[in-house]
Amino acid sequence: MKDRCVGWFGKGASRVIGGLVMGVLSGAGGAPATLAGPIAPNEIPGLQAWYRVDAGLTLAGTSGTEVSAWADSSGLGRNMSQGTSANRPTLIRDTAFGFPVVRFDGVDDRLFSGDYELHDNAAGLTIIGVVRPQTVNPSGITPGNILSKFQYTTGGRAWRMGIDWWAAQSNPDTYQSTHELTFPPSADPIANQWNIVIGTWTPGTSTAGYMIPMAGPNAFQEIYAGTAAQAASSIPDTTAALIMGACNAGGDHRLNGDLVEVVVYNRALSQTERQGLAEYFRQKYTLQPDPTRPLLVNINFEGVGANAHNQPLPPGYSVDAGAVGTYHGDGIWSYWDRDVSSWGRNRNAASSPDERFDTLIHMYNSGQSPYQPFTWQLALPNGTYWVRAVFGESTGGTSTNNIYIQNQLFTDPDPALSNDWDEYFGVFTVTDGRLTITP
Repeated sequence: MKDRCVGWFGKGASRVIGGLVMGVLSGAGGAPATLAGPIAPNEIPGLQAWYRVDAGLTLAGTSGTEVSAWADSSGLGRNMSQGTSANRPTLIRDTAFGFPVVRFDGVDDRLFSGDYELHDNAAGLTIIGVVRPQTVNPSGITPGNILSKFQYTTGGRAWRMGIDWWAAQSNPDTYQSTHELTFPPSADPIANQWNIVIGTWTPGTSTAGYMIPMAGPNAFQEIYAGTAAQAASSIPDTTAALIMGACNAGGDHRLNGDLVEVVVYNRALSQTERQGLAEYFRQKYTLQPDPTRPLLVNINFEGVGANAHNQPLPPGYSVDAGAVGTYHGDGIWSYWDRDVSSWGRNRNAASSPDERFDTLIHMYNSGQSPYQPFTWQLALPNGTYWVRAVFGESTGGTSTNNIYIQNQLFTDPDPALSNDWDEYFGVFTVTDGRLTITP
């Protein structure tokens, strides 16, 4: 028997949900087996650069979300920056299971560092990116560069890694296709899902690629992408800048997607080291359940676009914005019976400084008669859960909150009180893999 907690922080009028916090008191396991032992990036010899979303970001712009700099956590000072506001990637909060992401728009976003030679012509090179691409093109090279030190000039080419391709240039000539590996469809990263993309180079032996999906039936199984046709005996030093999100001085192969970590080593990593890093990322971003620790789910409800929240949520919260299905980490999904993203609201009320109380999703369609209720469900392992649910309105007048949680009715204790929130607590048993809430 495991101690687990599930919680729901919700708000809304009798048919408005604003958040959820849940905990499992007891429940069955069923989590897939984990890899043997996480290895942090700085525990592996040869670390040359380490960009991590939980450290080193400098934000700018009127919105406070433009990434103007990303410090190198390796301690070697390979810091990234972007002085042009229009070319800065954006920090998007509450999307990677409690962590923000750095989002590149695929048009003109990129970050630059200095002229750093990160490879070793005796030991090799490894580039690793934890990436969620928006698009993947299985038929060829996509405009999706993660990291590069590369220029389209004679004597200027070196290396670059995209979301589904990897090139290590041996000879400073005009063409380098034989040194380039394009991932086959079987090893292509999955669009709109998190992937670990790896490129390794062993001098004179191989320019090899690997992909580790973070979701789906092959989650955290390393997929070999193959090797380049011609082995590079060495990589020439160049005067090119180190670039994230593009290559060739930012002129092409621009990344359309999200990054949370990029790591570089001046040697070809072993499979054990690659798998150890994958397990580190899995545990850090809670991309699969860890059966040894309690389950905690904190969900905030909101709309999209102008109706999305405009302040960071407390740590540990993730967002349900009304899509039919939303992933919250730990193998947990929430579901609406239809897309209700247009029914989300950001009240942005001065009376609600806590952002968890300031956004909501209506649980009914007032445009139909009679009103059509919306059903919300959370996919959970069968077991017993503690649930806290919050309903109400910050500026919505009087609301009467009558809510069914697992077919148990909770009735508003103060229906005449306006602009308030009602918090419902209960212990519920899940036997069909779903916790269900309806108005």
